[in-house]
Amino acid sequence: RDHPTLQLSVLCGEDSILDKSVILLNVLVTLLFFPLYLAIRWPYFKLPIGPDTGYYVSNHTVVHRKFAFSKGWNARYALCSKFLPEAFCSLIYVWFGHKKYKFILRLFFSFYNFATAIAVGGIVHLLTNGAPFSYLAGLVTYSLVSSEPDYGIYYESAEQFEILFQAWGTLLILKGLQSGQPELLVVGSGFWFFDIFFVKIT
Repeated sequence: RDHPTLQLSVLCGEDSILDKSVILLNVLVTLLFFPLYLAIRWPYFKLPIGPDTGYYVSNHTVVHRKFAFSKGWNARYALCSKFLPEAFCSLIYVWFGHKKYKFILRLFFSFYNFATAIAVGGIVHLLTNGAPFSYLAGLVTYSLVSSEPDYGIYYESAEQFEILFQAWGTLLILKGLQSGQPELLVVGSGFWFFDIFFVKIT
């Protein structure tokens, strides 16, 4: 008869293998789903630019082909809180020009948004105590909903940049609470504060 300690170690080893298998499966699903996610968004890449474009690519950037945050609308009227969205949009305009601006902006933002979908999948996985396919459900659901053009995600806005920091911040805070790791709580809170000061304060 096996010693209880030996039995426990075997069980722990099996749990470890199972956890690694789940992680590997989630990574594989994420990689396989990304091309489909991109294909869903692709037809909307050529939609007209939105009415808020001037807030994120300033006249100064257009005329001088150089990004200067202090010369734009956000530095004067948005308490300087929209630095990340304006930098993201303006640098794409400067690097790729006005002809490719719409397409490249939406392509790059698709990568940015998919990072948010991964965090949402992680949150669902934690909240359901690791239920089967919970990560996949969160990943796919967010990817589909956030690809709906009626929500305005194909036009420049600070709100669309906020979700990534809020989602990852929430994921890290939840993980920190469950695992008893205070450093994750600090990093997760940091994501929220970064969102407030550099994405949108209102």
